[in-house]
Amino acid sequence: MKQKKLLAVAALLSMSAFGFSDAHAVTANATALIRNDISITTVDTPLNFGVIIPGSAAGTVVVAAGSAVGANPTVTGTGVSMANYSACSPGHFSVTGDKSTNYVITLPAASITLTHTTIGSNTMTVDTWTSSKVATQPVLGTDGTDTFSVGGTLNLAAGQLSGTYNGQYDVTVAYGNI
Repeated sequence: MKQKKLLAVAALLSMSAFGFSDAHAVTANATALIRNDISITTVDTPLNFGVIIPGSAAGTVVVAAGSAVGANPTVTGTGVSMANYSACSPGHFSVTGDKSTNYVITLPAASITLTHTTIGSNTMTVDTWTSSKVATQPVLGTDGTDTFSVGGTLNLAAGQLSGTYNGQYDVTVAYGNI
């Protein structure tokens, strides 16, 4: 009797495991896309606001991202003027990566500080960053390179102390939508 029960259970198990099974198999693909590292370098000309004469009121000097070296910047503020704008220039950058590929430019999200080279307590700020690339995702050329420029707005205090001011800003590139 026990033997009949065991045979019946074994038969039921074999039917559920083999007789009633509805298994299907498929072969799927796996892919990977390997990208060369994308890089950015500065090209010859830094962002330069020129030689400025401060005014009796706060003011700004705007170097447009698309302007040429030596182009007269936009100046605001009572008495603020340009003593020499021949050195005015947006910052120039070169990008290298995979050819014909989208990339994204990230400019500073906030202002940066320029500090007087001898009297560190005297500062100015640069903000309102712009890029010469209008497209949200510019495309590297068929040789895997591209260039762009960065402009910004220099903010001067009334009677800003004379001297040279320096600072640094970060520009980042990364591959865009692939």
